[in-house]
Amino acid sequence: MNFQEEESLKQIIRQNPGDPDPHCDLGDYYVELNRYEEAEAHYNQALGYDADCAEALLGLGIVRHRQQRYPEAEKYYRASLKLDTENSRTLNNLGSLYHDQERWEEAEREYLKALEIDPDYALPHNNLGLLHARRQDFEGARAAFETAMRLDPEYDQAHYNLGNLYFDHQKYALAEKAYKESLRLNPDSAFTHHELGNLYHHLGRYEEAEQEFQESLFLDPKLEAAHVSLGNLYVDTDRLNDAEDAINKALSIDSNSVDARHSLALIHFQSGLFEQAEKEWRACLRREPDNASFYNNLGNSLSSMERYEEAIETYQKAFALEPDNPLPLFNLGLVYEDLDRFQEAEDNYLHALRLNPQHLSALVNIANLYSNLGRSEEAIPYLRQALELDSKHAKAHFGMACILEDERKFLQAEQHLCNVLDQEPDNQFAWRKLGSVHLESGNPEAALRAFLKASELDPHEPVHYFYLGVTHQDLDDPRSAETAYLKALHLQPDNASVCNNLGLLYSHEERYAEAERLLREALLHAPEDINALYNLGLVLDRIGRFDEAETVYRRALEVSPDDAQIWNNLGLARFARNRLQEAEEALKEAVQRDPTYPLAHFNLGLVYEARMKNQEAENEFQEATRLDPTLAETRTLVQQARKQQKSGGFIERLFQFLKR
Repeated sequence: MNFQEEESLKQIIRQNPGDPDPHCDLGDYYVELNRYEEAEAHYNQALGYDADCAEALLGLGIVRHRQQRYPEAEKYYRASLKLDTENSRTLNNLGSLYHDQERWEEAEREYLKALEIDPDYALPHNNLGLLHARRQDFEGARAAFETAMRLDPEYDQAHYNLGNLYFDHQKYALAEKAYKESLRLNPDSAFTHHELGNLYHHLGRYEEAEQEFQESLFLDPKLEAAHVSLGNLYVDTDRLNDAEDAINKALSIDSNSVDARHSLALIHFQSGLFEQAEKEWRACLRREPDNASFYNNLGNSLSSMERYEEAIETYQKAFALEPDNPLPLFNLGLVYEDLDRFQEAEDNYLHALRLNPQHLSALVNIANLYSNLGRSEEAIPYLRQALELDSKHAKAHFGMACILEDERKFLQAEQHLCNVLDQEPDNQFAWRKLGSVHLESGNPEAALRAFLKASELDPHEPVHYFYLGVTHQDLDDPRSAETAYLKALHLQPDNASVCNNLGLLYSHEERYAEAERLLREALLHAPEDINALYNLGLVLDRIGRFDEAETVYRRALEVSPDDAQIWNNLGLARFARNRLQEAEEALKEAVQRDPTYPLAHFNLGLVYEARMKNQEAENEFQEATRLDPTLAETRTLVQQARKQQKSGGFIERLFQFLKR
């Protein structure tokens, strides 16, 4: 249609004054251009010439229909049908009106009436296809669309609708073919370019998707949905600034667009702007207060801000609106895990799995929950089920690797981690876990390579450097270990584990002042760190500050009262100060807690010997050497030292010997 056609229609009106038909034709012309006021004026003029002009009443019905003034549209359609009861076009339009109001049965009735009058009318067949599609009647919908296309081979809308049907039923190749055929018939359809772009986006064909969205917007710059889709594409390709620009263009077209605000909220959420995301989700909910998805996403924002109780309430609202949707239950499980409310986390994951036994994230998360709670036997079946559903699921492989590492099945753990890295070669956590597996299996060289790769992927993660330090120590490279630990402390000064390990390294090098400083720093950040307490006690022992060492060991026993090594060291600290009875008591505690601890038996033997309890001493020495035959040589050296000792202070010198 063009200016020439408009002038031609006006010329016919001038040549046929008083004839309603040319006015109806010009009204139809204006309707196609969305110039509704001009169309209405000509339909009314036609009715002025002929009050019973059915075509004019039909035209006014179409205008009101397009303006979504549904009661008025129905009144005009019915008035037209009273005058022309056999008009299949009017019946089809009335069916479409009911369709738009979700009055499905009435819509179907009118479409069928239209087809009784004109079985070869393509539009009602197409519209019946839409009804069948809504009912999930795939075959019925496809047959209806194909009938419409057979009756009207140039009917591009039927091809478009068939494409949507295939898309919805995951028949993607057929969907693409249908959309392309629709575009062959009507290459200027912005809607079809847009939907083809959505298909490509779904398939991960991002460049083609962007091209289709851009073409759609070239044809119709005010197509708000295409701006939103383009924004969503940019979100998925980490072009967040471009995404926000696209969504803001959509909002400039329709400031009340819920889809646009939904996408803007996602952009804010992905950018870590959780408060702004919350604001947009709440705006969406004001427009659609019963939208479960919006409540679920609002819960995600609240959870990310650690507003857990609000998040729980919000997820519960989402589930109340959609009690068959497992996603809010899954998210509740995550929140309860963060709150250490493990039973509630388990209950929600299991509920989600009852609703959808193939929910991969729920399968993996409940497995990880069980694994973290020391219930690995319960975890494994869920991980296996996840891998049966998706043999390449990276998180499931990672979970299996963690369990297998704990079970010291290092080769199998390594295989699962290699599966993770095949899918995600830049997964720093998988590289770090692989390094841990290599380190525990006695392959520090391979561990070093894995930890270096992890630190290369994220040079700002202190845990990577901690493990590098441990590995360098294992490779007897203390300077590289020191460098790695210092790097970790630079990134995270309050990391108690790093302070402990570096302190222990300095202790081995007899740099006791530095060791003490770092171990006390570790305890400042983690007052109940049993390793730091133990190692600080050792340092204080080695520099002869036995009273302070005993105080530290007592603190350690408050944390871990059944630790035989700490009882042993407490006994030695007392032995060093010739407090033999108290030393005996502490060493008996060590032996009682771990009867297989050879050093505790040996040291108790020394105390008995010092107390002239020779038979008891001999019994303990025999048990110690039975458990660790190398202690026989140590006993010989002690005996030689005792024989050579002529002056006082033997116990102090003996203690110095034992420390070496």
